[in-house]
Parts: sequence; structure tokens; C-alpha cells
Amino acid sequence: MELTQTSLSPLVKRAEAQLLESEAYQSAIAQLQNLTDDAVETVRGLVTAVAQEAMHLVCQQMSASSQTPVAKPSQSHSSTEKSPIDSNPTPGESDRQVQFCRIGQTLREKRLSRSISVRQLNATTLVPIYQIQAIEAGEIEKLPENIYLQGFIRQLGNALGLDGVALAASLPQPETSVIPSWYRQPPTATMLQFKPVHLYLGYTALMAGAIGGMSWMSGHHARTVSVEPQDATPQRLVASETDRAIEVQKQTSPATAGIAPPETMNP
Repeated sequence: MELTQTSLSPLVKRAEAQLLESEAYQSAIAQLQNLTDDAVETVRGLVTAVAQEAMHLVCQQMSASSQTPVAKPSQSHSSTEKSPIDSNPTPGESDRQVQFCRIGQTLREKRLSRSISVRQLNATTLVPIYQIQAIEAGEIEKLPENIYLQGFIRQLGNALGLDGVALAASLPQPETSVIPSWYRQPPTATMLQFKPVHLYLGYTALMAGAIGGMSWMSGHHARTVSVEPQDATPQRLVASETDRAIEVQKQTSPATAGIAPPETMNP
């Protein structure tokens, strides 16, 4: 899959949106609001430098991934990934398969002679129905490891009146396989091809979100500082007018204190 600028843009936007809504980011922004203006500028510069370096690494990684071709597996490597069971069984495997078919046929004939259904045998031995059917049909490839297979044969033989221990022991041991049955193919280089790129993209989104938070905090602080003098100006004007009125009243009070009120004249 080729990564282009158009395909990476939605990924970066989603990562940045999740970062801005995260609890860790909100907590960091709340703590940074207590810093002074000089400290905010210093931190913003450091975060910007780190973000630029992260984006530079992203470009390098994407360029290297697009230019490096994925090597095709060689013939020798592909041959090792084949199933450990060869299409042509060995003589030991053939003898084991023949003996297993005989054991399954013996168990089936004994079950039918006693008129016991597969479901009834399952209720008695607790061996799954599909495994009982696989044993009777000689389908050894559908059954689990040899240790469990011998246990199933022993339980079925004892439940049908046979010597389960001897019947299970008559099954030859399988040849030891170099690759165990639980082996799974490890992840190839193609699966891990873009993992470093995704890490760099997430780191770039983190740095971009941090820069946005710093810018928002700085702008919010500047608006708060510019609003405070405007709020204080009307209060100072009211105080000045009140002081002026008190001074005028004090100046006029002595002049008017000695003037007597006018006398009323009788007609």
C-alpha cells in the first residue's frame, strides 16, 4: 500500500483530535497556564523544534519505505514454510495409519454389536462425537496430539468392554516432527513495514497539538491582560468625580454658613 499526502491527512487529523480530547493533554495545558510569559515562550520554542525534527524523521522514513522494494521469499525459504507432513508418508507413518484404521474398525464393530449409538458412547466417555466418528473412520489428521488420541482410544475401549490400555498401546508412536504442531508463521517484513511510520505520525500529531495548546494559552493570556485596564478605567473616573464633588462642597460650606435665612415680613 502506497502512502500519499492525501491518505495521511485524515490519519493525522484523527490523531490530533484524539490528543486534544485526552485527559493527559488537558491536564498538561492546565499546569502550563500558571507559567509566566517568558516561560511560555521558551516552552513553545522547544516544542516547535521537537515537532520539526519529528516531521523530518517522518519524511525520511516514508521516503525510505517507498524506495526499498520488498524482497520476495527465496525458493529455499518457501520450502521451509511448508507443512511438516509430507505428501508422501514415510513407512513408519503408513504403518501407524494402517494400525489406526484397524483400531477404529474394531471400536466401531464392537459398538454396533452392543447396539450403542455414538451419542450414548459420548455420554459415557465424554469423548466428543466428532472425534469418535473420526476414530472409527480412521481420519487421524482430524484428531489431536498422540497423547490425547491414546487417551480417547483407552476410554472408548474400556467403555465397550475391550482392553483399552492394550488397544491404545498398539498404536505406534508418531515420528518426531522438527516443527511442532503449535508453530505459527512469524510476522513477515511486509506486516511490519509501516509500523515506524505510524509511530512517527502519532508523535508528530502530539507535537502539533502541543503547539496549538501553547498558542491558545498565549492568546488567552494576552486577551486577559488587555481587558483588565479597560475594566479599571470607569472605576477611576467615578472616583475622581466623587472626590471633586466633595472638594467643591467643602469650599462652599464656610461662605454660606454665616448668611441668615431671610425674615418674613408681616403684612
